[in-house]
Amino acid sequence: RRHGLAVLAAGAAAIAQKNGFLVAVVLVLLLLRDEGWRGWRTIALYALAALPPLALQLYLWRVFGDPLVNVRATVAVWGGSPFALPGSMLLEGLLRFPALGGGSPWPNRIAVAVSLVFYAGALWVSRRDEHIEARPLRTWLLVVLGFNLVLGGTWSYYDFPRHMLLAAPPALLLWLRRFESRLQPATAGAVLAGGVAFSFWYGLESVAVAVRVLEKVGVFNGLVKLRELFF
Repeated sequence: RRHGLAVLAAGAAAIAQKNGFLVAVVLVLLLLRDEGWRGWRTIALYALAALPPLALQLYLWRVFGDPLVNVRATVAVWGGSPFALPGSMLLEGLLRFPALGGGSPWPNRIAVAVSLVFYAGALWVSRRDEHIEARPLRTWLLVVLGFNLVLGGTWSYYDFPRHMLLAAPPALLLWLRRFESRLQPATAGAVLAGGVAFSFWYGLESVAVAVRVLEKVGVFNGLVKLRELFF
């Protein structure tokens, strides 16, 4: 039963966010660590998590005649290649990329820098935590951070804070574990609740910014076109 729920969660993540498929990757890695290839039947079950994004691509194929139209749209708008040297796009973005939609580039740079410090810092402060609860959290965070660091194209810089929200839960828990001896339970709960609320707000806000940019360049004709695309 728990594996069935995990597959459902992984499938929901895969359809909700472009890099949501990493949830299934993390779960499979944890299974391999605990059971090895003896649990191959259970591991194969997680292939079902690919069905929701596969259904979306088939739907786009039916509507547009191209199953990868969303990928081509991303490349057309943002340019670049799918992958790059680890961290190279973040460094380039922090040094020279302009702001989305004009204005000062510093809000983007600060958001990316703070995000990188928060997630990398969670790994650093937990490096000596060998408790069984910390290991899967680090695996989760490492997989998501590693994947986002090797993405190419300017969009990988602008979208880095939003894409890294997938690793916000383990990062928050690792930070709290590091300072749990100094925090009251109520304070820790407030910090966790605040982090979840901020992650939810930031995700919605960054999606809204992305939609405005896509409208500006003419990829989507406003929310009406989005509704036609998905409904």
